[in-house]
Amino acid sequence: LYAFDEKTGELRWKTSDLGGANYVTPTVHTLGGVEQVLMFGKVGTREGAWHGIDPTSGEILWTWTGYDNPAQITHPVALGDDRFWITGGYDVGSRIVRVARDGENGWIVEDLGGHEAAGSQVHTPLLHDDHLFANLNTNETLRRSRRPEAGLGCFDLEGNLLWNTGEEPNFDRGALLIADGLLLALDGETGE
Repeated sequence: LYAFDEKTGELRWKTSDLGGANYVTPTVHTLGGVEQVLMFGKVGTREGAWHGIDPTSGEILWTWTGYDNPAQITHPVALGDDRFWITGGYDVGSRIVRVARDGENGWIVEDLGGHEAAGSQVHTPLLHDDHLFANLNTNETLRRSRRPEAGLGCFDLEGNLLWNTGEEPNFDRGALLIADGLLLALDGETGE
């Protein structure tokens, strides 16, 4: 991960190699009262790892290997109370993670649960009125036999899947948008 000066373009810092080819966008969150960049990488050849990184120095504050996604695309969604939501394809599901301070320089990272099967592979879920809305279509759930598990889905902030549309309508891998109190869902196959 690299940080550049926004005015000059000069390199400010870079981390050590976080590993792997991933598509996730680094995002800034405040966890344990400390602003930090969350970024995904690999440990070894397969094991996924989330990192909390100091945005001023590039120091890796903590690393958590409890979410093994072979190719992370979506970025974390802040839930408040030092928690964030992560989700992905490849049958990794969705998790709620809490990060807290442990003394002066230590950190505790806890997996608070979530949904083992339902995940959003391509588009980051949207948080609205204490609910997460996600397109649950992944490589696996787009197969005809698993379509009832997919479609547009709604989670509460404890990780429970409240409902999903399944096959009708399915929305393929379309994007979601919330505007003026409406959830707009694009069908990724038809463009409707």
